Amino acid sequence: MYDAIKTQIANHPRYPDLVSAHLECQKVGAPPEMVSLLEAIGRGDYKINTCYEIGADPELDEFMESYCEVLHRYKEELSKPFDEAATFLSSIESQLSSLCKGTLTKIFDYGSADEPAGTSEEELSCGEVEAPESQETTSVGSHEQNLKGMLMR
Repeated sequence: MYDAIKTQIANHPRYPDLVSAHLECQKVGAPPEMVSLLEAIGRGDYKINTCYEIGADPELDEFMESYCEVLHRYKEELSKPFDEAATFLSSIESQLSSLCKGTLTKIFDYGSADEPAGTSEEELSCGEVEAPESQETTSVGSHEQNLKGMLMR
């Protein structure tokens, strides 16, 4: 009985839509190489029995339509956290870049083989300069002014 139902589903004209919706759900959050593999699977040739048409089995038609809709909504819900995270990270990256005036890109640059990327104190400090020892003993107010001056540059 299950084989007969599987055969009916696989021969339904909406089957390629169902497979496509399922693969779109699988792509959410997947690494690029997995997305490429899923896209290759999605380009597969799905043989549809040409004698079966929509309307021949209204119950199966409704099931296929409903299941495709559910999968599309599921993909949208799955994508929301990833889209929000990407937007957030992009915002943080631009804020850090503006604060560091472009030195942030050096952190992610692989640089030379002699020094691992992002490990020098200058790169990690976003260009901050250590205060001379005589300034370290000054009042808190002047330290705040120095910090404000560095941030405003």
